[in-house]
Amino acid sequence: MKTYIHSIIFALTVVTLAVSCNKADSYLHNPAGRNQGQDDGLFEVSLSINAPRTKSMSAGQEEQVNNVQVYVFDADNGNRLESFYNGASTVPTMRLSPGNKVFKVLVNSKADSSRVSSLQDLQSALSDFSDNTSSNFVMSGEASVSIPATTSVEITVSRLVAKVVLSKITTNFTAPVYDSLTFRLDSIYLTNVAQKCRFYDAYTPDSWNKGYTLTGDCVNAAVSDNVYSAAHTFYAYPNGTATPTRLVIKATLGNTTYYYPVDLGELQSNKVYTVTNIEITRPGSDSEDKPVVSSEMSFSVKVAGWNAEPNNIQEIV
Repeated sequence: MKTYIHSIIFALTVVTLAVSCNKADSYLHNPAGRNQGQDDGLFEVSLSINAPRTKSMSAGQEEQVNNVQVYVFDADNGNRLESFYNGASTVPTMRLSPGNKVFKVLVNSKADSSRVSSLQDLQSALSDFSDNTSSNFVMSGEASVSIPATTSVEITVSRLVAKVVLSKITTNFTAPVYDSLTFRLDSIYLTNVAQKCRFYDAYTPDSWNKGYTLTGDCVNAAVSDNVYSAAHTFYAYPNGTATPTRLVIKATLGNTTYYYPVDLGELQSNKVYTVTNIEITRPGSDSEDKPVVSSEMSFSVKVAGWNAEPNNIQEIV
């Protein structure tokens, strides 16, 4: 009978350990192995993570926070990872050893935390554009503080994507032969969208795409009275001018398809690029990769901080 009871106790212990091991733990406290009791010399640190706020009306849920990752690196010990949080709270609490710390925060990211043991690991990690959706924009933020001089840390995050807005298209064909033809907008989209970027440091893209769900709209609308005023919003990762991101208007004039590509210049994270004053005066290009000349279409591009006041806008084209 004793042997039978001992067997039951042993089996229950094994089951309990298995359940305990399978339970997800949002915190990784002190990988160096410090005792986590209240007398272990650690300090309770309260974090406040501030998502950006858009002053104008948002397209989708641009500020939504679905997931938070907080990496804390010990700057006094080779920037090794000391503590980690993964969860939904924007006000998590962590227990940290005294000293200089580097906080790195990722929001709505699919970064693989199991590959991060040092600051360098995270600095070199890449984010894929496909991780973004209209209600899940990847964001990042950082702060350097000294514990316990500071035990309340506020970190503001910003989006990795840039936002491209097209508000109105007008037609003013200079030749009567074109003015008498139907001008139909087939689609409006971005091309040369960078596939990846770094969370914190600059990165030179080496792969681009145009098939992302956030970079194109199927319009299929005839332009009546020479004006098309429906707004369109697109998103892209930062990109330089070597292979510039373009806003492309694909249209049919009469029975012929034309393209009107707009080079957006250098795209930077968390900025808004508004393509405005578009006036189409002639048939466009026969390819999305062939820019139009000013006699075919005129336009301007204005750039502003995503959260900037409406009058804080710079015209760049």
